[in-house]
Amino acid sequence: MTHLQFRILIIPHQDENPNTEILQNYVERCGLYVHSMHRVELERTNGPLRPEILECVFEVLAEDQTIISNKKKAFVYKEFCLKWCQVTKEILRARPILQFCVNECFFRKRMNSHENIKLQSVSFGIQPRLGHFVEYSSVPHNPRNLIVNFFHDMKEIEVITSVHVRRKLLKYERETKYFTIKYSHIRNIFVSLDGTKFELYLDLLYTPLFFQKTFTEDDLFGSKRVNIWRTLYEGNDIKIIGKSSILKLNFLRVENILELLSCFRYRCDKAPVCFVSMSTTVDIPPALPILEFEHFGCAYMWTALTERTYTILEQSDDLRLSCEKLLRYSRENGDCLEEVLTTLLFVVDSGRLVNYWSVIDLLFASYTTHRASDDFKEYNIPRKCRLIRRATLTPTRVLLWPPDLMCENRILRNFDSEYFLRVTFRDDDLLTLNIRKNSTHIFNEAVTKHMNSGLTIGRRRYEMLAWSSSQLREHGVSMYAVDSQGRTAADIRRWTEIDPRTEMNIPKCLSRIGQCFSQTEDTIHVPMDNLHVRFERDIENRSYVFSDGIGKISMDLAAKVRNTFRQPRECSAFQIRYGGCKGMLVVDPTLKDVDIVFRESMRKFDCRGFSHTKLEIAKRSGPIPLRLNRPLITILNDLGIRKRIFLKLQEAMIQNLTDMLLDEDKAATTLLLALHRYYIDLIKTKANIDIDPDFARNMFGVIDETGKLEYGQVFVQYSSDASLGITTPKDTRILKGTRE
Repeated sequence: MTHLQFRILIIPHQDENPNTEILQNYVERCGLYVHSMHRVELERTNGPLRPEILECVFEVLAEDQTIISNKKKAFVYKEFCLKWCQVTKEILRARPILQFCVNECFFRKRMNSHENIKLQSVSFGIQPRLGHFVEYSSVPHNPRNLIVNFFHDMKEIEVITSVHVRRKLLKYERETKYFTIKYSHIRNIFVSLDGTKFELYLDLLYTPLFFQKTFTEDDLFGSKRVNIWRTLYEGNDIKIIGKSSILKLNFLRVENILELLSCFRYRCDKAPVCFVSMSTTVDIPPALPILEFEHFGCAYMWTALTERTYTILEQSDDLRLSCEKLLRYSRENGDCLEEVLTTLLFVVDSGRLVNYWSVIDLLFASYTTHRASDDFKEYNIPRKCRLIRRATLTPTRVLLWPPDLMCENRILRNFDSEYFLRVTFRDDDLLTLNIRKNSTHIFNEAVTKHMNSGLTIGRRRYEMLAWSSSQLREHGVSMYAVDSQGRTAADIRRWTEIDPRTEMNIPKCLSRIGQCFSQTEDTIHVPMDNLHVRFERDIENRSYVFSDGIGKISMDLAAKVRNTFRQPRECSAFQIRYGGCKGMLVVDPTLKDVDIVFRESMRKFDCRGFSHTKLEIAKRSGPIPLRLNRPLITILNDLGIRKRIFLKLQEAMIQNLTDMLLDEDKAATTLLLALHRYYIDLIKTKANIDIDPDFARNMFGVIDETGKLEYGQVFVQYSSDASLGITTPKDTRILKGTRE
């Protein structure tokens, strides 16, 4: 006999125990004898979100009467999945899914690619119930050119939808339209087999990227040119593709199906392959109901869910009654419903197979029973931080995220953080938009449209406010909706006292407004008058400005500023924002007549209001460890430090990260794994390498106001013990720089 091991997955109805006898009957009708069947205990989650409401998985050990070797066992699994799809085809509602997880279910043969496989059709839709696919849009294609390529070595799928060839005298031109999907963006793999029919359903995390490639060959000049640029979906409304998470590939005829699936699964990090007899219904997307939530948090999270996928709308038997139930929950306890929808959003993003409305009912009942109504308001927000909602805008989707912690800035301290929205513009795979590789239509859909008309969520309409320098690097902006006091984004810009009608150009004006978005800690109020603040000319010599961005602060004021911090420690320099000034302030023991001396180079714009004249601290001097990055490594390498030195430092850091995983404390395992992934990602993306504090530090550089240093000399003072931050006479050095 041949033993087969597999899983069966179902989604039980609420308050209903799954019937194992029916599942056992399905297996036996496929010609197998069930030796054992037990329920798999899924990983427990915190809170009332019990695993059994998400999905019910049974581990099955069955026997086949034939006796074959382990090398040919994959053929038995292939016959079994064919019979399973035929047996379960008669089920009208949700169908059980056959799941292959172990390696013996697949071939061991590995290939670099499977190319030029003919397709019959390609479509987008959702799977509201197991075994039922709702098709919303079919990709326009040329039947002769519709093919798919599985590049296993590159972990990418390429679907070619059309190829047009044009010849003009001695010039040959071929235009190809296609879209790509990375294996890492696939959450679930579903396969439907029925005799000669083979349908592959891919549950996608992100929308596929559509491209157009033009190959031109000129026989007269012997030149060849290839142009590739990003385009958008040419079918229905592009938003339909963004909310349709299932891609259906309908194959004409495929030989060696299991061989293709074996290579595909292996490159998808051995993801389980699910077999189900899938029925298809062609329909139009459901209309989004308008819900007038009194609680904005509920409206925000409901919009986040409906912008992710159409599944939650299709799963409801009566959408009107379901929406009325949501409104009733919101009136009973809006904070509780917001928390429920936030939890459900994480479930949607994980790709778990659930009945969303059952989960909402279960969570709401559990939260209201076991938690006080005000528990959801009492977030443990750190001092001088705020919770800010954020959104990611792509050409096909509007992705709303739960509020994140953000350090305060001047704007947040004076306006209601409840009405702020941090917006980031990204491509459909959440990577940065590249203007050289994207068509103008891409930017109009992702950026221009929302910058001009704003973003509407519930009853609020967010308008573009401004951006900070860090947001600009991340391709993001800040938006603001009309708050409870009637203030708008235009009112905030006027509050900054920056007039765009001055000699300042528009980019510089917005950059100055962004100065108010710098994340800082407010300390004490310093009146902007001659008794407290003085402006001096910069120290210049020909084309050099030695004091650019550096001023002075008295010891008395520095002590008062230091006492406002939660952990007061000695510091000799501050990176500050004050009014329209920015730069560094260095403690000057000889400064007695005023508190602060600003250089003219520090004044970026005039701003004298009371709310602007608090001394804001962005950074302060202290023991800061050094971390190498790619630009710094390049500079040091150009100065003669060999590459093997950096490789040794990187190897030592990786060894330290590996050693920390040997800790057997189960409570800390998850945290250590998260830290390990975080630092490994920094090494791979930014070449960040930590250096021992005994050998390197990160310091502020300031001007020598005393004039005691000779040309080429640098005064260095650091703490021997980085944890204490206290210096001794031995920690002070005057070093002589060298020039090679």
